[in-house]
Amino acid sequence: MGWAARVLTLTAALAACDVPAEPPVGAPGTPLEGLLPEQRSRFLEGQRLFDLDFTPEEGLGPSYNQLRCSSCHDVPSRGGSGVELVRKATRWSDGRCDLLEEEGGDNIQQRTIEALREAGTTQEEMPASATHIVDLTAPALYGLGLVEEIPEATLLALADPHDADGDGISGRPARTADGRVARFGQKGEASTLRGLVAGALLQEMGLTTMLHPADLRVNGQSVEDFDDAPDPEVSEDLLDLLVAYVRYLSPIRPAEPVDAADSIDVARGLDLFHDVGCAACHVPVLETGPSEDPVLDRRKVLLYSDLLLHDLGDEVADVCGPGAMPSEVRTARLNGLRFRPMLMHDGRGSRLDAVIERHGGEAAPSRELFGRLAPDARAALLRFLETL
Repeated sequence: MGWAARVLTLTAALAACDVPAEPPVGAPGTPLEGLLPEQRSRFLEGQRLFDLDFTPEEGLGPSYNQLRCSSCHDVPSRGGSGVELVRKATRWSDGRCDLLEEEGGDNIQQRTIEALREAGTTQEEMPASATHIVDLTAPALYGLGLVEEIPEATLLALADPHDADGDGISGRPARTADGRVARFGQKGEASTLRGLVAGALLQEMGLTTMLHPADLRVNGQSVEDFDDAPDPEVSEDLLDLLVAYVRYLSPIRPAEPVDAADSIDVARGLDLFHDVGCAACHVPVLETGPSEDPVLDRRKVLLYSDLLLHDLGDEVADVCGPGAMPSEVRTARLNGLRFRPMLMHDGRGSRLDAVIERHGGEAAPSRELFGRLAPDARAALLRFLETL
């Protein structure tokens, strides 16, 4: 199928879908309040595309993990996190990170299209030179349009790579190849929503875009002979719709305390969150910069992250990133924490107290302070986290 025909086919598929029902105001998956009619329309069009199963004729594969975006982002609603795990592998040697591009890349796709299966390849093999392997959870996408609008200067002001103030916290920005602060991705891989979405299309579904016009290698081998769809397989217009959908997803609002006693516990827990040092990295509130878009202009974002890389020690060391050591992780956003089916970037946490215990490196002093809290104080801090 040619380029023009494929675009028409995808457009027709979107138009044929029923308009998705919007969730109640404030529920997970809600668009930002105050969108103009055109913005809301693009949000809904992008949402339909987010749910669309791609086919090999439209460029899916030849190796891939899922058919559609919402397969990995559907808990507690479309655009959230998920239970599917993505397997990654990298090589860390002599202080440098190798994403194993010559062996197929760091994302080990679990599925292949029929033509490749018939040729004997059912999934990617683990690269022989990998030194670190991990299964990662898909992060929620709520509020990422606001995250994109936080000025780089704000993040750089929070950074202290050499621990100049001596507090033991030495967060530093991850950077993309062009030098921009990489605020998205577990290890800091993308600086913009466009880069984040285009990267996910390629890595998770094998779909090329103008940003990533070449197919991934499978087991280190070219698979161009198994892909008849002309590149780029996702047009700029369709990519724009997906980006618009992610940009206008509302952030999660904290849950209200159930009664007066609970309100006291939650307030005490917030104070303790600061007292034990959690807020040094999980910065509660950041603010977007000036924007021509009123819904993104100078808004406070209840984020609970500084979006910087921190060394959390051997307890969490796994794969490296383009500018991150195996033990470094970009501070997770805690907004929406109560909806996550699996905790931490590798999904290995099931209880909040156990997750805190896994924090080493720069976070070890806070972990120890948490462990020394009286049982009622520890319970109050955990109760506060349960409201996020």
